[in-house]
Amino acid sequence: MDKFLIRGHEKIESDYGYWPTFHDDIVDKIVISGEGIIMFIKMQTSPKGMDIYPQIKLIFSGVKNFKLDGEIYGCASIILSIETQKLDNCIETQITSSLGAGGIISCNEIFIE
Repeated sequence: MDKFLIRGHEKIESDYGYWPTFHDDIVDKIVISGEGIIMFIKMQTSPKGMDIYPQIKLIFSGVKNFKLDGEIYGCASIILSIETQKLDNCIETQITSSLGAGGIISCNEIFIE
């Protein structure tokens, strides 16, 4: 995932000491609304100096198009990879899953909390 396409990446990078790949992290919940799409990602590694495994919110704002495949309900979605690329008029994110849901989201902006 290209961290420079994600607003708020500096805080996560500071907490971890590096930019995480999200490989083997779990999409715990997906919220789809008129405001956008929010993915709650349960991290499998803890930030430096912490014993807890936090949950990160990945917020897709100004969603133009999305398609999610696989088991979306009742199944943990384990992330294999998340790839982002800047296209002419949007940011395209492809989420590949080793188990559960994956797909493509095209949006104007991505935030992370």
